[in-house]
Amino acid sequence: MKHQIFALFFLILSACSATTEKYFAGNSIPPTLIEPPFANNSKEQQDEIQQIIKLQKNFNLNELELASREKYLRPEIFVLYADRSLTRESYPHLYQLLDRTSATTKAINDNFKEHWNITRPYIDKKINILITPSQGPSYPSGHASNGSVSAQIIGLLIPQKSSDLQKLAKKIAQRRVLVGMHYPHDIVAGEQLSRIVLGGLLQNKEFQKDFEKARSELEKNPPKNLAVKDGPTVQNTNAVLQ
Repeated sequence: MKHQIFALFFLILSACSATTEKYFAGNSIPPTLIEPPFANNSKEQQDEIQQIIKLQKNFNLNELELASREKYLRPEIFVLYADRSLTRESYPHLYQLLDRTSATTKAINDNFKEHWNITRPYIDKKINILITPSQGPSYPSGHASNGSVSAQIIGLLIPQKSSDLQKLAKKIAQRRVLVGMHYPHDIVAGEQLSRIVLGGLLQNKEFQKDFEKARSELEKNPPKNLAVKDGPTVQNTNAVLQ
């Protein structure tokens, strides 16, 4: 019963993501802006399969548990990591910003996956499926792109946590390789896509308005475990793309 409740909860989250208003359309960025993937069954892809097999010979159960929890990459994973008091109820503008950002990044990433159509590494029988498998194409990694975008946006709002959040995003992405959901090259491409998406968001007028609402909300109601001081505005954050 407990597992059924969790499954229903995540289905609801997925539906919410599908209906959340995006800042721009999923097909607004050409998939060819990132480097192409290794071809299915190419030598490069086979080399990456060997890397995954090696990883799967040496891991701890804690990593596996974390990867299972991170299968559905909700904003809470990053926000509550920054400060446990940053709940949806207390910071609605922050979560509106991140929900729309996540929906936008996912739509673009899904369009890229459909374009490149690279099969998941677990299709190779030498790779163990260590969590409930994700379906559909593999390239680029949505966890890498969405995680990186979310971490950087929260980091712009809470600069004290920026470095820790970006490290968390990288760990989440790497765990997707460990469990057989992604090739290492998928992660590189996802991070590359995140920089493109972030650049588009920072220039988007609706995003700018939502960002300022979230920043004001944090200033008026500082999180319990940290103080938001002199955080950058969306107009002067292009340096994050360097």
